[in-house]
Amino acid sequence: MNKTITKSLTLNALLSVFLLLPFSFKTPAQAQSNQDCSLALNQVAEQIYNYGTSINVAEYNDANDSYIGNPSSRKAMIVFGLGNPIYQDTNSILFVENSSTKSDSIAANILNSFQLQQDWANHLVKNCNNLAVVTFSKAHSGWSNQYAIQTNGLTAPRECIDPAMSSGKFLPWNYTYCT
Repeated sequence: MNKTITKSLTLNALLSVFLLLPFSFKTPAQAQSNQDCSLALNQVAEQIYNYGTSINVAEYNDANDSYIGNPSSRKAMIVFGLGNPIYQDTNSILFVENSSTKSDSIAANILNSFQLQQDWANHLVKNCNNLAVVTFSKAHSGWSNQYAIQTNGLTAPRECIDPAMSSGKFLPWNYTYCT
C-alpha cells in the first residue's frame, strides 16, 4: 500500500475514534444531529489535515462568555489550532500531527483564505445544532479568525477592535479583540 493511502487510512481511523461523539447524546432526535455534527467535524478536519498541516480541535461550551447579543441559543465554540508545534489541551477532541516541514506555512495560507474558513464554519453550524462560534488559529502565534452565528443561521467573520476601545466587560457579538 502506498504511503499516501496509508496516511489517509490512518487519519480516517483517528478521526472516527476522536470525533465519534464530540457532543453528548441526550435524546434520540439529538442523536442524528450529533452524528451529522461528527461527520461535519470529520470532513473539515480531514480537509485541513490533507492540506498538510497539524491540527488540534478543541470544544468549549462558553461562546457567550465575554459577549452580548448572540442571536441564537447556541453556546458551543470549536477552535481549530493549526501548525506546529501543537499540543492537546483538556478540551481537545482531536489532535493529529502532520510531519510536513511546510505545516506552518500551510496553516498561514489557510488563515489567509477567509472564504474557505467561512465555508467550513457555515458547514459546521448547519450540522452542529449547538455551535455558535468557529475559530481558526495558528499555533503559538495569537493569530486567529472567528466566525460567529448570525440570525440567518450562517456565520460572519467577527471584526477586530482594539482592546483600548472597549467600554466594558462584554463585547458585542460580532466583534473580537485584535491580537
